[in-house]
Amino acid sequence: MALSFSIPGIPGRHSKGIPQTSQLSTTSWITKWNFDLFITSGRIQNGSEVRKFTQIPRTTVNRQPSPELSRIYSNRQQKRLGRRCDPVKKAANQPWTTKSDQAFEEGIQGAITACWYHSCHISGYHSGRLAEKWSAKFMIGGALVLASLISCMLLLAAKYSVTMLIIMRVLLGAAEGATYPSVQTLLASWAPPLERSMMSTIVFVGTYGGVIIAYPVVAAIMPSLGWEAAFYIPAGATCVWALFWFIFVSDSPRKSRFITTVEKNYIIAAIGDSKSSKAPPVPWKSLLTSMPFWAIIVAGVGDSWGFYVLLTDLPLYMKEMLHMDFSSNALLSSMPFVGLMSFGLLVGFIGDFLSQRGYISTTFVRKAAITTGHLAPAICLVSLSFVECDNETTIALLFASVTINGAVLSGWIPNAVDIAPNFSGTTFGIINAVTTIPGWLAPMTVGAIVNNQQTFGQWRKVFYMAAGIYVVDMVFFLIFASGEEQSWNKVKKTDQLLPGNDDHQCENGKIMPEKNKTESIETNHCQG
Repeated sequence: MALSFSIPGIPGRHSKGIPQTSQLSTTSWITKWNFDLFITSGRIQNGSEVRKFTQIPRTTVNRQPSPELSRIYSNRQQKRLGRRCDPVKKAANQPWTTKSDQAFEEGIQGAITACWYHSCHISGYHSGRLAEKWSAKFMIGGALVLASLISCMLLLAAKYSVTMLIIMRVLLGAAEGATYPSVQTLLASWAPPLERSMMSTIVFVGTYGGVIIAYPVVAAIMPSLGWEAAFYIPAGATCVWALFWFIFVSDSPRKSRFITTVEKNYIIAAIGDSKSSKAPPVPWKSLLTSMPFWAIIVAGVGDSWGFYVLLTDLPLYMKEMLHMDFSSNALLSSMPFVGLMSFGLLVGFIGDFLSQRGYISTTFVRKAAITTGHLAPAICLVSLSFVECDNETTIALLFASVTINGAVLSGWIPNAVDIAPNFSGTTFGIINAVTTIPGWLAPMTVGAIVNNQQTFGQWRKVFYMAAGIYVVDMVFFLIFASGEEQSWNKVKKTDQLLPGNDDHQCENGKIMPEKNKTESIETNHCQG
């Protein structure tokens, strides 16, 4: 089953008269199961990305190049490509191993990888809106079960048909792409405004937790259990997780069978009328002309571009220019994600702690998180242009940039819930569709820049571009972003609270939430 952990009491609830005891376990469990969701999702995605399916058993040919041939090749490369770093010393008589021609060509590998991102564009909006109108709980659980089944089917597709493999990858991307907007819908119903930074961060660091687990686990199990286990084990874990998910998780506090009266009323009062119990029609004109909404998109695109450069292109730079095979070391590859998770949780805790005590606003938290998470990586990328063959400094800059980038987990990611809780699934579906574009566009752009020109000068252009994008989107976010509910999110009370609404009823001129056996909370006056 997915990784388990305990969530301590949320800071600030003592001051509101809400005890931090087991009475608050439901919110913690909702957060925990969403964390586990992204753990399993990350493992499925990374399991299906194992060497882009080139680890399927192939015949190998061992060749030992002569020293003279190596020297001639090295001299020619030096003249053609300019200055390059000295190779890292390896053990003597290391065999030169190559794959046979049965391995997939680079173009096919690129198509296999890119189709996952393209299908996310398609499923994002529709899944978010469906989660709002139907059930975020069943959208999330169903999508992950479907993804686990497709992950197993990838094995047969990879062996027998490239076309079927691409189709399976499209379906896998569509299934996993449905989870992100649906989780935002769930958070809009469960996360009190002054606790969103921490809850959202705990949920979304699970993505990186899945990566951390995937690297060493795959490396450990493949020699003994075979490469197929890298697909079957995460898929089985996801199905076990889904069973508990469907039993214990609910779409809202009002529908939960396990929540206490104290916690239920606290969450309802904290969220207030910013989240309707029924899905209202989307105000498309107001949404698409909202600058805070576009600020999230711009920040998300810039963040995704820089992140893909750091995590995919920078290791390539280290391999080609510094002769460091960073990706082959599972521990070294996972360390930046550990730093990102730790720093992201720290920023989320500090943001909620200060905002709950009235020292800073939610808008300040979001803007400070983006400034920290984008400016520091931009500085690190520019610095990389000057260190060249200093391997230790390069690794340190990579680790620092990815770690500090974890601050954005309290920045643009929870911001969709801030500005429009009623439409958080729809808005984040659009945002997620757009922000996945750098997943295929950034590697394509980098490839065009450094194609057949693996020089420090060409790579410097890549780093400058990524740093510039970080800074531009940061400035845009600082100018236009907001952490406050937007006017177009508000729903007319006459529409929200019509007779027959199962979640509310009127008594003595007051609109009351669904009654508990012992107590209820007054909210707004009835209309009409």
